[in-house]
Amino acid sequence: MKILIRALFLLVLCSLPYVSYANCTGTNATFAFGNANAGSASIGSSFATTTVAVTYTCSDKGANAPSWPTVYNNWSFQTLPVGNGVPAGNFSKVFPTNIGGVGITFKEVLTNSPISETIGKNSFCWSTPLVNDPCYVLPSGRCTLPGTCVLNIQADLIKTGNISPGALSGKVINVSYYAFGATTGTIVGGINMTGTVGTTTCTIAPVTVNLGTAQPRNLTNGQPSSPKPVNLRLVCDKPPQNLSYQMSPLSGAVVGNACDGTMRNAGTGTARNAGIRFMREGANICWNTATPTNISAGSSKVIDVQFFAQMIGTGRTTSSGSVVGNAVATFTYQ
Repeated sequence: MKILIRALFLLVLCSLPYVSYANCTGTNATFAFGNANAGSASIGSSFATTTVAVTYTCSDKGANAPSWPTVYNNWSFQTLPVGNGVPAGNFSKVFPTNIGGVGITFKEVLTNSPISETIGKNSFCWSTPLVNDPCYVLPSGRCTLPGTCVLNIQADLIKTGNISPGALSGKVINVSYYAFGATTGTIVGGINMTGTVGTTTCTIAPVTVNLGTAQPRNLTNGQPSSPKPVNLRLVCDKPPQNLSYQMSPLSGAVVGNACDGTMRNAGTGTARNAGIRFMREGANICWNTATPTNISAGSSKVIDVQFFAQMIGTGRTTSSGSVVGNAVATFTYQ
């Protein structure tokens, strides 16, 4: 009698239809690498990184599923890379791109989990992992189901060989989900990539500028000192293209609006209520903002980018003393 009852139970179980007990949509996203330069990168190393958020929106969490253990009512959110990955450098899985010598690798930021094409290595679940479908469990609060579930996917460009400069394009990840009762995952979106890859290498030497002498009363009355030229010279192995810069203060806080171009006196500077203002092409620079230089290199491998700096009052009364500041200019190019 026991054998007969067990056989009937298995028969009923196997007769259930394969229907999905969840309904999710997903977002499309783009890894935007901008102007990525691999000129100084070694083979197997990363030379550009970016992160996107992928959001799933789901209508229920298995309320209509059979009343079996809760583990069966889970979902697995999948980010499946396009193509097959191979090891490179310290990365276990690097996938091909449309540019020779450039690969791409992925990880989910919240769980710090590398993503591959292997089952279970591209799946993320919001609570208990599915039976026979291992997945990375997301931190508490990342999923509100029914509702939304968010994955943060980081992509790194990896130098895998001799690079042929060009534009990145194409889909690199399929965004899908698997719900209990479904025989396969459902693709609901994808992640593409954009940007350009170049191989130009440039060097630049530090520059020290003497700002001269100014009367404290003049600075107090809003009269800055005479501007002094700050010439930054790039020496490159080939003419750089699409040259832009970003200026950031290393010492001294930004004064006022970021686009006032002014930083406070800092370090060994002794003058109170004094600062330094940076300008280029007749306008104040904007701190921490990527800005085109509008310089056409043509066939030149040596490029001079000129700024100006001057002392300026930053408070009601400027005292006598020294004014010191340090800033760094970061250049991007192809």
